[in-house]
Amino acid sequence: MTTATLIVVITTTATLISLTTNTVTLIPVSKTIVTLNAVGLTNSTLIAFSTSTVTFCAVIMTTATLIVLSTSTANLISVSKTTVTLIAVSTTTPTLIAVTTTRVTLIAVSMTTATLIVVITTTATLIPVSTTTVTLIPVSTAKVTLIPVSTTTATLIPVGTTTVTLIAVRTTTATLIPVSTTTVTLISLSTTTSNLIAVNITTVTLIAHTTVILSAASTTTITLIPVSTTTATLIAVSTTTVTLFAVSLTTFTLIAVYMTIVTLISESTTTATLIAVSTTTVSLIAVGINTKTLITVSTTTATLISVSSTIATLIAVSTTSATLTSVSTTTVTLNPVSTTIVTLITVRTTTVTLIAVSTTTVTLIRVNTTNANHIPVSTTIATLIPVSTTSDTLIPVIPTTVILIPVSTTIVTLISVSATTARLIVVSKTNVTMIPVSTNCCHPDCCSHHPCHHDC
Repeated sequence: MTTATLIVVITTTATLISLTTNTVTLIPVSKTIVTLNAVGLTNSTLIAFSTSTVTFCAVIMTTATLIVLSTSTANLISVSKTTVTLIAVSTTTPTLIAVTTTRVTLIAVSMTTATLIVVITTTATLIPVSTTTVTLIPVSTAKVTLIPVSTTTATLIPVGTTTVTLIAVRTTTATLIPVSTTTVTLISLSTTTSNLIAVNITTVTLIAHTTVILSAASTTTITLIPVSTTTATLIAVSTTTVTLFAVSLTTFTLIAVYMTIVTLISESTTTATLIAVSTTTVSLIAVGINTKTLITVSTTTATLISVSSTIATLIAVSTTSATLTSVSTTTVTLNPVSTTIVTLITVRTTTVTLIAVSTTTVTLIRVNTTNANHIPVSTTIATLIPVSTTSDTLIPVIPTTVILIPVSTTIVTLISVSATTARLIVVSKTNVTMIPVSTNCCHPDCCSHHPCHHDC
């Protein structure tokens, strides 16, 4: 037939079964159980008010619409349809299951649990408002969008999806687990905990508050932007580009393994930690942070820029170039091992320590620093340039060339062990001491201030 309409009021059970009909409409009011089974229809609509259980089974049709109000359970099961829409208001449990559907939309307002399961669907959208638990599980779906508002728990698990977007507002826990997805975006506002676990993703973006956890593997681009967040953690494996922008955070950690570019930019944060392994370029830029740590292993370029911080530490192992620049920092430590070029520049710093092992070139430049210690081991060239510093100590072991150039420094000590050339150039110094051990030659400037232990 062309049109079939069933309107039932205050009925226990209402069932409408239609086959190859253009338009089917079922409008039940104040009923216990309502069932609509439609096959091969153009348009199917089920509108239920104050109903206990509503079930809508739609197969091979153009448009299927289920609208329920003040209903306990609403089930919409659609197969091979163009457009499917489930609008549930004040419903306890709405469920939408769509297979081989072009467009699927679930709008749930003021309910306990909302579940949307879509398979081989072009577009899937779930918009829950004031809902306790929300679950969206799309499989082989082109575009998936989950927008929960004032929801306790929101979970989105997409598999084989092109674009995935999760926008959570005033939600307790938001979890996004995409697999083999091109673009993933998680935006959570006023949310307690945000979890994003991405595997085989091209682009991942997480913008969240309070507690943020992002774990990505085999991903091209990852961006984590936590704002006013207590704890932020980013774990990336086999990723090309990783960026973490952290503002006003208590603690955040970035762990990057096997990737090209890693950048961590943080401001007004208590603790910042960046751990990079087998990475080409690593940058940690921290402003107004109490404790910051950069640990790099098998990295080409590592850069730590610290401003107005309490503790700044850079540990580089098997790194080509390691640079630590600190301004107005209390304690600065740079520990490079098997690194080609190491540079430490400190301004207005209390304590500076540079311990370099098996390094080609080591340079320590410090200005207005209280205590400075430079200990290079098995280093080709070691250079120490202190300016307006209270105490400076340079202790190189088995270096080729050692150069110490202090300017306006109170106490300067140079102790070189088994060095080829040790040179001390003194300008405006109070106390100068040079003790070369097994050194071939002393510079004449040094001999004029302190007798050498060997013939000059």
